[in-house]
Amino acid sequence: MHFSRTILRRKWSWQNATPLVLSAALFVAPFTSVIIATPANAATQGGTCNAFAGAVPLGAKYSDATVTVPTCGPRPYYGGPLKRVYPYPGAPRFTPGYQCVEFSERFIYHKFGLGAPNTSTNGDQIVDHYAGLYPSKFVVEDASHKVAPAQGDVLSFSTSPTFSSGTGGHTAVVQTSNVNAAGAGTVTIIEENASPTGTRTLTVQGWKIQGTGYTYIKWLHYKNAPLPPPGPGTTGRALDLVFAIDTTGSMSPYISSVVKATSTIVDLLDAAHADYRIGLVDYKDTDYGCPNYDAITDLGFSTSRTAIESALSNLESKIYGGCDIPEDVYSGISRALGFPWRSGVTKAVIFMGDAPGHDPEPHSGLTLSSIKAQAAAVDPAQAYAILVGSDPDAHQFDQAIADATGGQTFDATSDPSMAGTAFVNAIQTILSSLQPSTTTLTASTNTLAAGAPVQFRATVSPGSDSGSVTFLANGEPLLTCQGEPVDTTGTATCNTTFATGGTYDIEAVYSGNDNEASSASNTVSLAVTGACSMGKELGQLVVPAGGSACIGPDSVVNGGISVTKGGALYVFDATIHGHVAAKSASAVLVCGATSNGGLDISGSTGGVAIGDVDGQLPCRGNTINGTISVTDNTAGVAVSDNVISGALILVDNSGTLPPPDSGSVDAQNNQVKGPTTIR
Repeated sequence: MHFSRTILRRKWSWQNATPLVLSAALFVAPFTSVIIATPANAATQGGTCNAFAGAVPLGAKYSDATVTVPTCGPRPYYGGPLKRVYPYPGAPRFTPGYQCVEFSERFIYHKFGLGAPNTSTNGDQIVDHYAGLYPSKFVVEDASHKVAPAQGDVLSFSTSPTFSSGTGGHTAVVQTSNVNAAGAGTVTIIEENASPTGTRTLTVQGWKIQGTGYTYIKWLHYKNAPLPPPGPGTTGRALDLVFAIDTTGSMSPYISSVVKATSTIVDLLDAAHADYRIGLVDYKDTDYGCPNYDAITDLGFSTSRTAIESALSNLESKIYGGCDIPEDVYSGISRALGFPWRSGVTKAVIFMGDAPGHDPEPHSGLTLSSIKAQAAAVDPAQAYAILVGSDPDAHQFDQAIADATGGQTFDATSDPSMAGTAFVNAIQTILSSLQPSTTTLTASTNTLAAGAPVQFRATVSPGSDSGSVTFLANGEPLLTCQGEPVDTTGTATCNTTFATGGTYDIEAVYSGNDNEASSASNTVSLAVTGACSMGKELGQLVVPAGGSACIGPDSVVNGGISVTKGGALYVFDATIHGHVAAKSASAVLVCGATSNGGLDISGSTGGVAIGDVDGQLPCRGNTINGTISVTDNTAGVAVSDNVISGALILVDNSGTLPPPDSGSVDAQNNQVKGPTTIR
């Protein structure tokens, strides 16, 4: 079992859902001057990840023609130590571990040659503090200015409009920006102490960055750096599109208009850099003795401009028939929905006809409900209606189909020659719109003791293997659960704990897929009982049967700890002057602690973790002045990353550890002075 602490970015205190929070340059070095460096004018290496033993690159790095700035870790509170990190040589302040502020300050120093303000700075204060210190260098932008963040801009995220939330917010640097003139697209950010690899892509809609969990976002833009022109915003957008068109006798002027617009349609898709395929279906009527066909495929999915233009042009030679007024509209749309769609792309059907359909269709049995279900089953597809003619029943029928599938209608009723323009407008809407997504949140439990682990799972539908999820408690992003990547099943997980008792409303927000809109999940209520001690002097402790104890940062236990059958013990960054003994406990977690007396854990029926920085719930290693004996436990044992002055005994343990670990015992990277016995 592994352990991680749920943290909001606050200064050396625990608040609500969170234990210790350290997000900013909080600590003063023995000097106070602002350092001015030479701005980068060649390919400069913006620092290295070597502030302390065990520091490593996270993987992502900011990079442009003049500077490369790596993100570093391990992330604090994900198992990373809280050792001093100065963002650059001579910096006036340091952060405890590689924090988000450290990265932004290091980037600004190496990119622009500007030193950090000598004041306590949280992530949501970066923009204001630097803009105040260097007013001639930076301009502050936000979504209300209808301008997109550009490469090299520095972001501040906050839950407060004053950008001084008390929980610290977040900061990151923009690596790439692909936002069109309508304010739609994506930005990719580089960050520390949030997403696992130090980067994530976020959706932008209406100039607003989506899916971060923060309501307020603004950014620093360096005045000497020109703002780039708008991008296409849909670069690389994968689109499968099928036209379904009524070819009965009355449709001639509308089809003629669409044929004339064919080149414009293909030009639009090419200009948007869309990865598109187009198919074509036409439909007539076979019901009530009508001798026509219901629907046929004129063009399977194709990327050939010639094939697309030819198939649409050929429709003019097929205009005939139609017996009664209603046509087989459902058959046309159903055939389109039966095309071999690609997975994970935007899927749309544009249909056009001047008559309503049969509901149900006598020969096929198709109804509005079955069309809706078929559209949803292809993950999903939206149907967009081109309204033509003067029949209000047809318009109402088409509107119902669009509404049922999440599409829209486009009006060409005033002039048949406008049908082609309506097709173009529909495609523009599809390209600038994102497919709706739904995020569903579940929790491994709805009630737990302070310090006990809990897992939240957010599942995004339709299934996606890109984008990320940020989890929130009572509206505040959880530091240890920001930017969690979505896996191949469309799922992101958050493994964390809560330090303070109370009721928490947990939510998840999804963002970062070029084809899908951001979405917020349902709310899951979590009740936390008890509270972790913080900074307290405690005497000898006995955890009663069925009870629990949580010993938090800077607490000192002057004596031993005894856990009786069914009790649970959670220790984080505390000091214990005595022996820890647990027999038949329900769970034991000891992370980042100093124990002067050793540990004896036997017969536990729940998880046991005594240090393990790389597991499902990262748990910093401990300093154990004594022996660790862990025997006969039945739910998996992790004893890793510890310094042990005595012996290490791991005997007769069973059960299975959760991924990424495997097997019943994980015992890595321990420094053991005494004998080691593992069997």
